[in-house]
Amino acid sequence: MKKLYLWAAIALALIATGFAGVGCQKPSYATVKVYNPDEGLALEFTISYSSNLVDTSGIEDSTPETYEIEVDPDGDSVEAVVQKTSDDTHKLKVELSYKGEIEDVDSSTAQFWPIYVRADID
Repeated sequence: MKKLYLWAAIALALIATGFAGVGCQKPSYATVKVYNPDEGLALEFTISYSSNLVDTSGIEDSTPETYEIEVDPDGDSVEAVVQKTSDDTHKLKVELSYKGEIEDVDSSTAQFWPIYVRADID
């Protein structure tokens, strides 16, 4: 009888820790794509993005660039704010997608004008 209890305890411990994939969930990601629709011209920008699982700010980069943001597939809100830092009149475009579908898109030609994209994950 003691052996039966021991095996039951081991089985419960393995299930609780996600052994063999039980109780584990694959990570899910939203994608933010920042680019200049005028091919070949790199634009400088800053980006901050967040979800319930990730929060970053002040990343300096240049186009084109793509960011993968981990999200909770059972319910989350993901957002990104991008500001063009290049002093020119070229367009900076930002697309937020989840599972291959574009959820939000915005663009601006103004320097330091915030471009805000957001989506709810269900």
